Amino acid sequence: MKNNLYSEYVSSLANDRANVPFLNSGNEDSSLFMKYFFLTAEKEIWMFVRDLNGAVSNNDYRKALEKYLQREHTKLHVLFEKQPSVTSLAVALLFKQEYKYKVTIKYLPTLVGLETEFEDSSVFKTRSIHHIAVADERMYRLEFDTNRYIAKANYGDKETAQKLKTVFESINARGRDFYFNIVAATSKELV
Repeated sequence: MKNNLYSEYVSSLANDRANVPFLNSGNEDSSLFMKYFFLTAEKEIWMFVRDLNGAVSNNDYRKALEKYLQREHTKLHVLFEKQPSVTSLAVALLFKQEYKYKVTIKYLPTLVGLETEFEDSSVFKTRSIHHIAVADERMYRLEFDTNRYIAKANYGDKETAQKLKTVFESINARGRDFYFNIVAATSKELV
């Protein structure tokens, strides 16, 4: 029952673009938030993530992400903490030929000194690495415990979303482009 009520609540917040901050934790709740994040985003998404190779980037997550990418005039910028695994289905989706002009992918060669990007105390609770997802400069998910997926989220807070986008852009400037030839992939999962 909790999952249905929570799903309805998150769906309602997303569809209404409600400026209501809420906590989001655990892989299932994180995946649910991101599902509606992708389904309601209209133009551009910026994400700083670990690897898209875990319990959060499951089937619902990937399906919603693909629906977002299939829409016209959408863009996605992904920055990985490290070089991503090409055996991840979510990562493989980013490299589909039809999305090559919509998706930019980078990774960080090192995390040394990265915590200095998370200094704004009006946004960040601690000066440590946070995962960030921002869409359309109005909604965000700010993960401050990246091991337990604990995050603050909001579907309608333009001010915080803009601050997080600025942080993303600063971190992204440290990144290196990541290229992958999907044709060369040997994993059966990618076919």
